[in-house]
Amino acid sequence: MRKFTLFVVAVVALTALQNARGELITYVDAVPNGNTVAAGGGSFYTSAWNNADGLWWYNDLSYYFNETGLEADSPDKNVPVLATTISGLTAGASYDVYGYYIYAYRTSAPSYDYDIQLGLSESSLTDYGTNGSGGIGMQLEGIDPATHFTNVSAIPSIHNYEVSLGTAVADAGGEIKVYVNESLTGSGCNDLRSCYDGVGYSLVPEPSTLILLTTGLIGLLCYAWKRRK
Repeated sequence: MRKFTLFVVAVVALTALQNARGELITYVDAVPNGNTVAAGGGSFYTSAWNNADGLWWYNDLSYYFNETGLEADSPDKNVPVLATTISGLTAGASYDVYGYYIYAYRTSAPSYDYDIQLGLSESSLTDYGTNGSGGIGMQLEGIDPATHFTNVSAIPSIHNYEVSLGTAVADAGGEIKVYVNESLTGSGCNDLRSCYDGVGYSLVPEPSTLILLTTGLIGLLCYAWKRRK
């Protein structure tokens, strides 16, 4: 019975330590005129496809992925920069922030390249994709949602790619903003587009929390070892 109790306590401690490390991500879908607006204000999207109107298109991303999101096609140069607000956070707390986009690349005809720009500052966006300095990111296909996201029922399509945007501190209102822009860096491709789906975040634990949990776990293991001798 004593061994079983120690085993249960150890499992609980390990679970708490894992959760405190902030490994699980909460996904937030981009909703036009909800949590997502034009960073500079004004109109920024349409639900009727027009690849020459200078606006984002809110519909099924890339036609065949059956994933609703915001898309900018290659003729749509200078579409508005988007700002997605993550709310309900703890003011002053640090969070790891992630971006999600549909990525595809093919060099043979009809060639296409889906890159995107994302960042925590409107003036400092990183290009993600084949030709982007930020790389492609991690495809969600093959990832177990239960070990990666806190809200499994709301996760993005497996066709999404996840990129880490860095760490940000929630403002006094408990919010963090993520900025998005099209990227047309592909060269020699017939079809260039940027497909944006949403963002994600995970709490960065305070160092004292990690130290406390780690110390407690080490103490528990030492106690269990001593009892076995």
